[in-house]
Amino acid sequence: MLASIIPVFLIILLGVAIRRFGWMPADFFPSVEKFSYNIAFPAMLFAGTALAALLYVATTPDPKLPVDLIAQLPAFALIVIGGSLFKSNTVQ
Repeated sequence: MLASIIPVFLIILLGVAIRRFGWMPADFFPSVEKFSYNIAFPAMLFAGTALAALLYVATTPDPKLPVDLIAQLPAFALIVIGGSLFKSNTVQ
């Protein structure tokens, strides 16, 4: 369990150190936040769901169609596309 928690805290501490000591310019952080929220996180969710389905099919002697995992993929696509289409502009 610690092997999966420690890297998360190290990345958080690295971000705090980068911001506190000014190793990156201030305009670096909004672009990284947009990238991680709009691209990296959805890609991680999609890859995790696809990997779960693949592992299920590869390790089960008589695999049934994983309908629950397949049903998640179109819903995931709608959420990502819908979230991109209906973003509100917070800058005034």
